[in-house]
Amino acid sequence: MYTYQKIWIIVIGIVITCINPVFAQKGIGSQTGLGQESEKPVIIAITGELMGMKTGPCENTTGDAYIGTHLFVKKTGTENLLNIHLGAAYAMESMISRLSIGYMIEMQVFRTEAMEADHYIAKQITANGYTMQLRDENLRPFWAGDSFAQRGKRSDIRRRGRW
Repeated sequence: MYTYQKIWIIVIGIVITCINPVFAQKGIGSQTGLGQESEKPVIIAITGELMGMKTGPCENTTGDAYIGTHLFVKKTGTENLLNIHLGAAYAMESMISRLSIGYMIEMQVFRTEAMEADHYIAKQITANGYTMQLRDENLRPFWAGDSFAQRGKRSDIRRRGRW
């Protein structure tokens, strides 16, 4: 009997760790993804010059991808340097390979109240004649997959050619 209890505890533990709905990137401090929220953040358009790119641990992420990619953009007409969070590094590889410092980029971005000033999350980016849609109309990231069956199939995401 004791062996069966151990097996059930292990099975339940595995199931609990595997069940993690991917509804959209969670906001800072949020327990649910933005895709589940009835009221979405306002999408704004920003144009600016790309001043830098960084791929590394993201201190503010609440999602599964701890390594993220950020762009640092000097907003046109100001001296403000904006931190634009793109998303999971593995999903952004092909995009950042097409960018260079000094490019003028147009972005559709949003932010939540919990984010620091001048920090945004990208929904769509246009640079050097290419447009990349990072999130859908519900702000769900494309790398989240189409369903639970897509979870973990990162190689498929890389082959989609989002540019």
